[in-house]
Amino acid sequence: MPARMLRADIETLQGEAKRLQRVADLLPEPATLRPVLGPRAGQYAAVQPVAHVIDQAPGVFNQLREELRAILLDSATAFEQAAQILAGTEQAAADEVTRVSQMFERQVSVDDQAMASGTAAPDGAAAGASPATVAPATTADDPNARAGL
Repeated sequence: MPARMLRADIETLQGEAKRLQRVADLLPEPATLRPVLGPRAGQYAAVQPVAHVIDQAPGVFNQLREELRAILLDSATAFEQAAQILAGTEQAAADEVTRVSQMFERQVSVDDQAMASGTAAPDGAAAGASPATVAPATTADDPNARAGL
């Protein structure tokens, strides 16, 4: 994957992480509700379930708010970590391209020196590799030889 594409993905992930952090910061503060039923509301049996719900609402709201905030921040962290992984991949790819380029340049230099001195350099001499061994072709492997051509 070209480095330009990785860079765009990294920037997208980092942008998404920042956006999620901003959304988490926009969540409202912990809630407080004021009683709206009046001081005598507890005297009526029909109103007691509503009063109980109203009493529990701030706690439920705050719990949901904290859970949502944790999810948003965890997601932002995951996006940031993914961006760091891609950045590491991009760096590793760049290092590998540099290594291969330098190896190629050394091989070209050895070949140029060999041509200048009139001797041929063995394949892979600059890289320190042994020359490649090629098995001789047999007539069984060559369709032209089998056909008598």
